[in-house]
Amino acid sequence: MKSKALIDYWHEAIEYLLPGSKSDGLFQDIVFRYNEKSRSYHNLNHITQMLEKIDDLKLNAEDETILVIATFMHDVIYLPGKTDNEYKSAEYSAQNLQQLGVKQPIIEKISQLIIDTKDHQSDDELSRIFLDIDMSILGAPWESYHEYYKNVKKEFNNIPGILYNIGRRKFLKKTLENNHIFYTKHFADLYEAQARENMKKELQSLGLFG
Repeated sequence: MKSKALIDYWHEAIEYLLPGSKSDGLFQDIVFRYNEKSRSYHNLNHITQMLEKIDDLKLNAEDETILVIATFMHDVIYLPGKTDNEYKSAEYSAQNLQQLGVKQPIIEKISQLIIDTKDHQSDDELSRIFLDIDMSILGAPWESYHEYYKNVKKEFNNIPGILYNIGRRKFLKKTLENNHIFYTKHFADLYEAQARENMKKELQSLGLFG
């Protein structure tokens, strides 16, 4: 079965929110940003993987649409090491969706999902689903996970390796110390065990585990 094209996901979501709306210009700008040369992981492959995870869920049309738009928007502004990427992505999303005519409550929901990816914490059910989708790469088969963490490291190639490893170790250990990596039963059943195995293996490969 042929995978759905990214623009088809976009058109379906915008058509649900704004029947007949013309939004190809915004879509092209989003694609341009995710194709920036500095992006080895936070690129269109990441977006595609997240959208395919949404396809596997049984959600109502509005929630699915909100997740799809949030997926396209959540890393649209991304500079490695910056602490305000999520806020700037949320601002970009809000400004452009307002110009299209999307209703404010929907814009606010999408913006909050994006902001929640900063600390990956939320009490909101839809946000928790979104955070699990974003983190699902952690539970991929080892070969895919290995490719993921190599690509993340490439994005920080302007940072000395030892400093990057310190930050990466902090992220891995903090995540492993949590009672759960995934909020929802669906994602926990699929990915929790493999994610923990992958992260421990990465720590071992860095010579930092123990």
